Amino acid sequence: MRTSIFKLALIVMTAVAIVSCQTEDEALFPEMNTTATKSVSVDDVGGVYTGTLHNVIMSGKKKSNYPNQVTKITVSDEYYDSFNFHFDMQVGGKVNVHLTADVKNIALNSDGTFEVNAGDDSLSKALKIAIFKYDITLLKGKFIPKSTGGYDVEWTMESNGFYLQEGKIMAHVEFTTKPVQ
Repeated sequence: MRTSIFKLALIVMTAVAIVSCQTEDEALFPEMNTTATKSVSVDDVGGVYTGTLHNVIMSGKKKSNYPNQVTKITVSDEYYDSFNFHFDMQVGGKVNVHLTADVKNIALNSDGTFEVNAGDDSLSKALKIAIFKYDITLLKGKFIPKSTGGYDVEWTMESNGFYLQEGKIMAHVEFTTKPVQ
């Protein structure tokens, strides 16, 4: 009887030790975690996304939100795991501004993020405001899987340039397909 209790206690202690070691290993080495996460593919994210342009700051002045704006994503024919980005917007106000951005061959990371910085060839003169062209200094964002299928997209773009008597113009805009607070 004592031998059976001893064997049972040994089995329980061994099981507890194995489970605690697995938990500790997952905490110390998260890459060993066997829970699968879905990799985001360029083929999955191509399409037309309607959302809100928000947190719009031009020359230091915050502007209104602009709902019902469209971002178009197409798969690049030139590079593997890259996409083309197109955004076109008409902004009314004191001055009617037409904002267009075409950026080619943006690399998509497997987690759905992307980022292109100043100096990258794909950003050179890709942003047009009215008839003048300005350099985009940053374009970054992410595709977020929806529980119902498909993706939401969020991106931030920054640009600067010069405009006649206005001098240096800096722009910051954000886009999301999620509701804006």
